[in-house]
Amino acid sequence: MNYVITAAGARALHEAARSEGSLVIWTVMRETADIQHPFCARAHIVRGDKSLISHEVLVGQTIDEVRAMIPPGLHKLARAPVDDTVIVETWM
Repeated sequence: MNYVITAAGARALHEAARSEGSLVIWTVMRETADIQHPFCARAHIVRGDKSLISHEVLVGQTIDEVRAMIPPGLHKLARAPVDDTVIVETWM
C-alpha cells in the first residue's frame, strides 16, 4: 500500500533515515501502474548492503510539482538508458 506524503513528510522521512546513517535516493517516475497520478517520487533507503523501498510517495500533476517536494540539497541524476521506462530521474 502507498501513502501519499507532503514535502514536510518527505523531509522528515529523509532526515530520519540520514540520522541513522542511511543513504536516501528519491526516484521520480511517470505514469506508474500503482499510483494514480501523472508523476510521483519514492524514496529508496540504503542501509549497509540492504535497500528498502518506502511506501510513502510524493505525487503531482506535473514533474515540477514533484520536484518541488523533494528534500532540498540533493543532486539530480538523469535517467540511464537501462532504467525502467517509468523512471524520469533520480535525486541523491
